[in-house]
Amino acid sequence: MRIEVRRGRIEQASDEAIVVNAFEGVTRPGGATGAVDAAAGGVIGKHLRMGDFKARRGEIYLIYPEGMRTKRILLVGLGKKEKFDEDAARQVSAAVAKRAVSLKIRSYASIVHGAGGGEAGDGAGERRRRSTSAGIGGLRPERAAQAFAEGAILATYKFEKYKSAPEKPEDRPVELARITVLAPEAREVSRLARGVEAGVAIAESVNFTRDVANESGRDGRPEVIARRVQEMARKVGLKCTVYDRRWLERKGMNAILAVNSGSANEPRLVVLEHNPRAKRTVAVVGKGITFDSGGISIKPGEAMDKMKHDKSGAAAVFGALRAAALLDLPVHVVGVAPLTDNLPSGSAYKPGDIVRAYNGKTIEVLNTDAEGRVLLSDALAWTEETFAPDAIVDLATLTGACSVALGSLAIAGMGTDEKLLSRVREAGEACHERVWPLPFWDEYDEQIKTPVADVKNLGGRGAGTITGGRFLRKFVKDTPWVHLDIASTAWDEGSAAKFNPEYSPSPHATGVGVRLMVEMLRDW
Repeated sequence: MRIEVRRGRIEQASDEAIVVNAFEGVTRPGGATGAVDAAAGGVIGKHLRMGDFKARRGEIYLIYPEGMRTKRILLVGLGKKEKFDEDAARQVSAAVAKRAVSLKIRSYASIVHGAGGGEAGDGAGERRRRSTSAGIGGLRPERAAQAFAEGAILATYKFEKYKSAPEKPEDRPVELARITVLAPEAREVSRLARGVEAGVAIAESVNFTRDVANESGRDGRPEVIARRVQEMARKVGLKCTVYDRRWLERKGMNAILAVNSGSANEPRLVVLEHNPRAKRTVAVVGKGITFDSGGISIKPGEAMDKMKHDKSGAAAVFGALRAAALLDLPVHVVGVAPLTDNLPSGSAYKPGDIVRAYNGKTIEVLNTDAEGRVLLSDALAWTEETFAPDAIVDLATLTGACSVALGSLAIAGMGTDEKLLSRVREAGEACHERVWPLPFWDEYDEQIKTPVADVKNLGGRGAGTITGGRFLRKFVKDTPWVHLDIASTAWDEGSAAKFNPEYSPSPHATGVGVRLMVEMLRDW
């Protein structure tokens, strides 16, 4: 899909459809919506006054106008004005894009929801009271345009790699190829174009992450993913280094090797770098279990197919670094992702094994299905020692307990530095990948003490998400560090309250973590 911004008036557009909007309670359309209403003979105002269209957020009313160059008007509801924010703009854009796909529309023209001059309203007084830097929806044009692009691209994502093309031409889907954003003033065009450019870069990076996370365990082997990431890095200008088993053995990364020991597929450690000359360094580390059977402590068969998504943390690292490169962020960003599957075999690591990790600490393995923390232990310690970053954030589908604690609406956050955790939380609120902090008291360490090693990889039923984080704490020394458990948000399980439902595809990976990390890094 291509999204372009140009100067023009929406009521004069000749695309297959044009998109305008209204807030709840509006009966007299103004701005661009009012201009389209006038060109269409007052049909929009008529439907608003009659109450046929309530303008609830994401509600879409289809109008076939007379005497206009376009065939259709898509009137979309923005919901209540006081609750309108960037995510509302993203959701509205997503709803329109999905409706366009269902109508087999190849291209449409639209105003940016929340940016100045577009929304339906009852008078100019409200507009005069607002800052000139914000639209009637209260959003800065660049941010509104970014949300617009993100919503459209994220909502129309499909993972159809393994599906055969329909035999009949009439059954083949019509792709949404182009969206044209129109603005009446030249100065507005440049601001919207900057926002759209950022939104496209971020959303396409999220979709790259989704592709990696959705890949099957058979085809998404560590070496295959590593080659794919190398190709991506070459295209966007990232430095990419891939380390193999022999390197891991020389370095003493026995925790990664232990998790890999039951597999016929060799592990990889993928390291990406953006802007290495910058003064500040932020490291992002992601869990990359390419398929998780549970190992010797094998999982129940039900829903085990979802465990191809256990590489979602690593996939988010790849997407975040891709976006950082495309946005040319002025910070040195390091992405580290250990990759292996976790399978049972005669050579697999076993409950009761003692593993000596990269930093010298010993791990008693009580359950081989608590493998993500074992995998990350080496990666975190090595990242801190090698890059001496100003901060480390890790992302991992670490615990099922995370879903019990928070459902599918929030990421669990914890760590050693309140300032860093606050920074991550603020980024999450801004991009609507929300992070909720869990207590991280030292007393939780009692649950992972063992008489035979420095730490054990299972802390019992209580506080499972927290004890998983406390385990990882043992492998970060002094660097400010935050652990994000994304297990409840990384893929759609069909719950009633879904993570960003308008623009997160079902039943696929959500790509969570990419927008969160980019938002944090842009604000660094």
